[in-house]
Amino acid sequence: MGDESVTKALSGLRDADPLTLPTFEGPVEEGDLDLALGSLTLVALAGLADGLNPCALAGLAFLCAYLLSAEGSPRRALAGGLLFCLGTFAAYFAAGLGLYFAIASSAAIPAARLLLYGASTVCAMVFALRWWWDLGVGEKAGAVSADARRAEHSLVRRVAGSGVLWLGAPFLGAAFALLELACTGQVYLPAIAVLSSQGGLRQALTGLLVYNAGFVVPALVLTGAIAATGKGLTATRFGPWARRGRAAVAVALTGLTAFLGWEVWRVAQGL
Repeated sequence: MGDESVTKALSGLRDADPLTLPTFEGPVEEGDLDLALGSLTLVALAGLADGLNPCALAGLAFLCAYLLSAEGSPRRALAGGLLFCLGTFAAYFAAGLGLYFAIASSAAIPAARLLLYGASTVCAMVFALRWWWDLGVGEKAGAVSADARRAEHSLVRRVAGSGVLWLGAPFLGAAFALLELACTGQVYLPAIAVLSSQGGLRQALTGLLVYNAGFVVPALVLTGAIAATGKGLTATRFGPWARRGRAAVAVALTGLTAFLGWEVWRVAQGL
């Protein structure tokens, strides 16, 4: 009787539609689903705030302004800005993917996870306090040095004046994304730590795509505004906007600090 049952079950599996076969994944708890959605929302908002970072937009603003002044074509500035954003997205996503694998692999051991998330929490808190402090005293938190900015402007002039904008603008976007990583990475690293705490490569890829999509939204809006008005951002016009961008970064880092602190508590409870 037992053999007949086994034979019937195997026959049913053979004849069944593979798309309807049950999977062997563990059950998804409602709380885990809420946690995943919550972390993804946090990552999306963090990416948007990171994109408002003055460090992330200064190079793009200068490129669009240079194209407007040199060629007087808003359409040319729009094309250059969009290609710049494409290069930024590609380079920033690649950097984030590498950082995710480094963080996720080092968090395989529970004790290492606790140490990693604890360090990420402390870093996020220190960065948040620094941005709040510099915002209060009017300093430019995380800004690159004047020499580095002059070097970036020189690079823009060389590449934009080369006549190969379709190739040069994505290169500029990628180069600036990596050069500014020390500034924008202050939000990116804690966000990647949040993604690694949820586990799963698929969710990590989704989170990185969402983060980077949010990151380039302000750049796309800025490009469209410059092209629509035909006016670049001067230092006077950039200043008040940059202050609001720094406030957004401070808020994002504060939220990431709270989330990572809670994750540290969860990991500690499981040890």
